[in-house]
Amino acid sequence: DSEKLPQVNKLSLVAEPESCETHSLYKNYYKLNDDFKYLNSGFFICDKKSANILSDYMINRIKFKKKGNPKNTDNGILNEYILFNDNKTEFKILDDKWNFWPHYSYLNKIKPNIIHFAGGDGSKYLSNLNKSKENLRDLLENSYGK
Repeated sequence: DSEKLPQVNKLSLVAEPESCETHSLYKNYYKLNDDFKYLNSGFFICDKKSANILSDYMINRIKFKKKGNPKNTDNGILNEYILFNDNKTEFKILDDKWNFWPHYSYLNKIKPNIIHFAGGDGSKYLSNLNKSKENLRDLLENSYGK
């Protein structure tokens, strides 16, 4: 039921909700300005050239066991790639509906294309939804629109 994918040019990703601790953690660690957006790897799209460059970067990180700072996660390494890549990576931030986090964004009534339940808080949120004995699809459609 998703919309057509947006036009792909370079790398396109969704920023994590600003209430996530990762925004302030990375902003403070790398001394970034207030317009910094911590990007999530849960959903991203890119053209073939950007995909090859990003793939080479990630493979080299693994090959040389170069951990991410301040957290060694897929998101953290992706953000370091964008921040410090010699090519000054061009990227576009997509609308939240492409990687919607209901456990952070439940007041934001949008029709999401992709709902992101991964991670500690998201896993708890999904577990609680499952325990509610309601039909998950109906609950989500009633909450976020059809």
